[in-house]
Amino acid sequence: MSKSFIKAIIGFSVATASVYGINEVINTLATSKKLNEQRVGAYYPSKFGDIFYSEAGQGKPVLLIHDLHHDNSSMEWSKIIPMMSDNLKVYALDLLGCGKSDKPDMTYTNFMYVQLIEGFIKKIIKEKTDIIVTGDSFPFALMAKKTNPDLIGKIIAINPADLRKQVKIPNKTSKLAADILGLPIAGPFIYNMMNKQEETDFLFNQKYFYDKSQITQDLKDYYYESAHYKNSGGRFLLASQAGRYTNLDVRKTIKETKDIIILASRNRAQSTFIINEYINLNPQIEVNYLSSVKMLPQLECPEKTYNRIMRYL
Repeated sequence: MSKSFIKAIIGFSVATASVYGINEVINTLATSKKLNEQRVGAYYPSKFGDIFYSEAGQGKPVLLIHDLHHDNSSMEWSKIIPMMSDNLKVYALDLLGCGKSDKPDMTYTNFMYVQLIEGFIKKIIKEKTDIIVTGDSFPFALMAKKTNPDLIGKIIAINPADLRKQVKIPNKTSKLAADILGLPIAGPFIYNMMNKQEETDFLFNQKYFYDKSQITQDLKDYYYESAHYKNSGGRFLLASQAGRYTNLDVRKTIKETKDIIILASRNRAQSTFIINEYINLNPQIEVNYLSSVKMLPQLECPEKTYNRIMRYL
C-alpha cells in the first residue's frame, strides 16, 4: 500500500470525522433550549412510528393537521387551540418526520400519511371528525376522506397545496436529490446547511408572516429546533419531498368531494391562481379570503382565523 494512498485514507477519515463533529455541534446547539420537551401530550403508536399529539376541550371532535414541512409541528396551532377548545374537542398531531413525532430513516410517501390520518381517527378519536389542515398536508386529508367518507366530515383547508407542484412525479433528478440527503454523513451536513437560523428567519419574514411585528423570537426558535430535533431526523422527510414521493395528484378527487372549505390568504404568493385551480375543478368549494396575512394566519391573526373557521363548524 503506497504512502499516498494511506495519506488519502487518513485525509478522508479526518474530513469525515470533522463533518460528523460539525453535525453534532449544530444539533446540540439548535436544541439546547429544549422547547419541544416543554410540549405536553401523548403518543399514538402507528405502524410507521410514534405520533405525538395533544387534545383539549370537550364536544364535537376536530383534528388539526399542520403543513408538511420538516420544521413544522402542531405548534402551528398553539394560538388557536385555546379558543377552539371552548366549544370543541380539539386534537392536534405532529406528522411523522415532524416535531416530537418519530423521524425514522425511511421513504415518506403520500399514502403513508393517508393511512396515518385514518389510523389516528379510528384508534384515538373513534368518531366522525372534521379536519382543519394547512398547505401540502391537504391532499392527504382529502384522500383519507375519499377512502373513509364515514370517518371524516368537513375539511377546512388553510392555504392548500399548489396543485401544479402536487402532480409532479419522481424522476431521476428528484430521486438523486433524495439519495444525496439520505447519505449518512454528507446528508446531515447538507441538511444542516440548508436549515440554519437564517433560513428560519427567511421563512417567517418571506413566507409564513405578512406582518413582521407579529413574529416572535420564541416562535422562530420552536421552528428552528423542530428542524433539528431528534438528531435532525427531519432530513428524511425533506429527502422524500425532494424526491417527490409525498406528492399526490388529487384533481379527480377534488372534483368528486363535497364539504371542502378553503381559507386563503390574499398575500400568499400566487394565492389567487392556486385557489382558482380548485374552483375550476369544483365550483362548489367555498372560499373565504383573509387579508394582510401569508401562509400561517392561525399564528399571525389567530382570532380572525378562529372566527372564520367557526362559521363552518
